[in-house]
Amino acid sequence: MSNSTKRFFERQGLPDMLLQIVSKQTPGQLLLSSQTNQAIIYFGVGRILAAICEPFKGVPAIRAVLQWQSGQSEFVPEMVLLSNLPHDIWVRTPLAEVLRDQSDIEPSVSREVIQPPLQVVQDERISAAFINELEKILKHLVGPFGGVLLEDAAENIGVDIDALTKANLPAWLSELKKLVPTERRQVFEARLSELLKTIE
Repeated sequence: MSNSTKRFFERQGLPDMLLQIVSKQTPGQLLLSSQTNQAIIYFGVGRILAAICEPFKGVPAIRAVLQWQSGQSEFVPEMVLLSNLPHDIWVRTPLAEVLRDQSDIEPSVSREVIQPPLQVVQDERISAAFINELEKILKHLVGPFGGVLLEDAAENIGVDIDALTKANLPAWLSELKKLVPTERRQVFEARLSELLKTIE
């Protein structure tokens, strides 16, 4: 909480604030308040996970906040797990798309701000071959739906499975281990240990 920062914002500066948090890939909660309402936007690593601005939830909540003329914001950095948030407030639409839907926000702004961090992610992305091998191991251990665990673990740490990097690999694997049935976990960890040697 000591790292949180409060600031005043006006409507035209809100999209940049959201994009900046996404581009910094800092998980946490953005607490927003206007004279008449309050909102919380939850961030994972490089994306928005969920949002609520009563009576709106999910993407409609973000759109509602973008209509505010002014307000106060406070960003609280902390790890946010999607699995701990109610399903009805989840946000699956990329922020750039939400902003493009706002008629008074120029798409060029979102492209300009959000493109550089995506390039960094691409440079350090975990290979598809590694993920495919991991999926084979899981299917062998837990059955045909083993691959679903990969996506669930990625969602739990707020990262799209196609954008996994070496930086968030430890958190993803930690979540993945929790999802593997207890009686199969030891075998999974042994197989995983061998597989990890291929990307070191």
